[in-house]
This record gives sequence, C-alpha cells and structure tokens, in this order.
Amino acid sequence: MNEDLKDRLWLILITGVILILFFLGIFYAFGLEVLPNSTLNANGNDLIMVQENSLKATISPIYIPEIEYQELINCLITYESQGNEFATGDSGLAYGILQFHKETFDKYSTEYGMKLDYKNPKDQILLADYMLKENIDNIKHWSVWKKCYNK
Repeated sequence: MNEDLKDRLWLILITGVILILFFLGIFYAFGLEVLPNSTLNANGNDLIMVQENSLKATISPIYIPEIEYQELINCLITYESQGNEFATGDSGLAYGILQFHKETFDKYSTEYGMKLDYKNPKDQILLADYMLKENIDNIKHWSVWKKCYNK
C-alpha cells in the first residue's frame, strides 16, 4: 500500500477518534448523557433515573422543591410505576406515577382540603407528601413501602 495512502488513513482514523471524544465531552459537560437505567415518558423526556443496586431515584421534570419526602416518594415511584405517569395496576384500580387508587386519592385530598387532579403526576406527588407529613405510617398505603422505608 502506498505510504501516502497509509498516512491519510491514519489521519482519518485519528481525526474520527478525536471528534468522537470531543462530542462525548460536550454531551457530558451539558448533562446530555444517556443512562442505561433511565425510563422515558410518553414525550420521550427522561423521567426517572435509578442507580443500579440502589433505592435512590431522581425525578427530573416533576421535581417540586417544597416536597419534604422527595427521596422517599422517588423510591415509591421507582417501584410503583418506574416513572410512567400513565401506568395502571391492581386490575385497573391503581393509576399514575404513584399508583393511587381513585378512592384513596379522593379521600385524602378531600381530608386535606386540596383540589387535586387524580391523573396529574405532580398532584399525586403533592398528596403523597402531605400524607407522609401527616403520618409516616401512611406509607403503608403503598405495597412496596418496605423497599423504600426502614422503620
């Protein structure tokens, strides 16, 4: 093979590697990395990121600063719906990001004098936080509570 051709191929290869490393650095710097354990909602937005062998999760689009029990609620979301705000369970009785039963959701939102939408994930998070603030034992409304809370 011609030496000039070899030099050109090496130059192309090295340039390609440099470009790949450059773009990976840009993605990392701007937080655009793709995590293998992330779940996407219907809009394709990253909704929940779960660390392997961990109960900790982070909710991006639905983070509410005033939520006192954010980490505990994130864990419930991880196990109840994997961040799917349209999830259904318990033979259709449970719905949403926190898998509330409509009856339970209405009971507690009325009890707290809150006008909340059962199908709104943010409202489910707000109600769950109020329930936990009132009495941490309310966590037992979720069947996965033992995975998230050690008493």
